Amino acid sequence: MEGMKFLSKEAHEYLRAIPAQHWSMHAFGTQAKSNMLLNNIYESFNVVIIEARDKPILTHMEWMRKYVMKRMYEKREGVKKYKEDFMPYVDKSLKWAINESRFCKFTGSSVNVYEVDFHGEQVVVNIEARTCDCNHWQLTGMSCVHAAGVILKNRGTVNNYVDEVYNKAKYVLAYERVVAPIPGHKLWEKTGLPEPLPPAERVMPGRPKSKKRRKESGEDNGKGKGVKRAKKSNKCSNCRELGHYKRTCKNPTVAPT
Repeated sequence: MEGMKFLSKEAHEYLRAIPAQHWSMHAFGTQAKSNMLLNNIYESFNVVIIEARDKPILTHMEWMRKYVMKRMYEKREGVKKYKEDFMPYVDKSLKWAINESRFCKFTGSSVNVYEVDFHGEQVVVNIEARTCDCNHWQLTGMSCVHAAGVILKNRGTVNNYVDEVYNKAKYVLAYERVVAPIPGHKLWEKTGLPEPLPPAERVMPGRPKSKKRRKESGEDNGKGKGVKRAKKSNKCSNCRELGHYKRTCKNPTVAPT
């Protein structure tokens, strides 16, 4: 924060007015087991619904229902083919932590508590409480580099120290709900209620834009349809010069050749 204050006082004051748990990773809660600081999930959602975004409300909701029903089914069927205990993302993160832990230096304090030095950064790891001063283990539920090194040093298995939210059973539980299929609108039950009307057309401020555009030369397959021809300069019949008519001519009359 002090460095930010040096760079921009406005940004420093802006962030001070916002609670740290909303924007700084060190103040995040540890219940959700996630260290995501971005809104990528919203970007992914917007990309998915781009096809249905401009549809009428009923068509839009029907498109969303079909998409969710299809996605839930594919996730349930896809996880049956996966034989590991955790999802691929967890295995990838743990393999990286195990590989990097070889650069750690350990100083034991007790059976479960170690002082770990990793590239000049010194932290304290307690594998019984599942805590590390880097806060990564508490935030994500997956062992950090420091914790992975201590677990391996104690001849343990890193997978045994992963939070249960990453289990295959929890993944299946998230997609167990079934979205029921429904018949088409022609088979819907008729009611005596009036049909919904489209929203009122809103006249936007400002001069309305013309829907027509001026065509370029060569359009319409070269037929020149709708293309303005180049203007020809007027020729005076009195003096035989260009640029005016006989009625406004002030030059002497020239005899025809």
